[in-house]
Amino acid sequence: MKKAILLLILFLIFPLLSWSNSAKADCGNYRKGIYIWSKAFRVYSLEEINEFIVSRDIVAVKVSASAVIGSKEVKQFIERLKSEGIEVELVLSEPTYIFPEKWEKVKAKMEAIMEMGYDVHFDVEPHTLPDFKENRELYLALFVELLKKAYALTKQYGHRLTIAVNPYHYREVIPEVISNCDGTVVMIYGTKSVRRIAKLLSPFLSYEPESSVTLALRARDFEGELEMKSLMEKVCERTGVSSFVVHNLRQWKKLR
Repeated sequence: MKKAILLLILFLIFPLLSWSNSAKADCGNYRKGIYIWSKAFRVYSLEEINEFIVSRDIVAVKVSASAVIGSKEVKQFIERLKSEGIEVELVLSEPTYIFPEKWEKVKAKMEAIMEMGYDVHFDVEPHTLPDFKENRELYLALFVELLKKAYALTKQYGHRLTIAVNPYHYREVIPEVISNCDGTVVMIYGTKSVRRIAKLLSPFLSYEPESSVTLALRARDFEGELEMKSLMEKVCERTGVSSFVVHNLRQWKKLR
């Protein structure tokens, strides 16, 4: 009996140890990204934004599509970032996009983004709809249907689609979400517990490799940049996830 229990413990622990050790090799060079919403371009100059991106070794930006489409200067700025090797995705972030009657509008926006040469990031978040609790099953089904159509469209254009989801409202559709995008951004806000973050990431890591998962953190959850960067490294060592994106530019700039 004791031997059986010991073998069971080893069976459960050994994969975790191997996972952790294999993850550590990449954690000194984790990837940092940032969300930049439209308001940031009204608050900061393009020079300030560029200086921040360079000074923080940011390698990926997720920028509000409306900010780029609506401003020639912002569009040129984003084009320059891309030419300098920064990974650029343009963000669509309206929860009502899940409704079938919105598809033609979504399709037109996606096509405009991809024709400019950019990949698409969905920050649609149907759980923010006021009646989500009452219509959870329906809205999740509509969300998955939206992803299927959007993913097929990006493949037609030879572009990528990434999806932002939180681990609380989408658990039952994680496999469908993952199979209809090129990468998931898991939003885990309001905690600095590495153990809790690892637990919340685990359902996603059951269906896709660590390299396809990005952890989104909220800058205002931290006292300063060192604390946030320390958490990134610890999460990487614990889970193997080595890609992070911070919400958002305005919050991150306030950290010291």
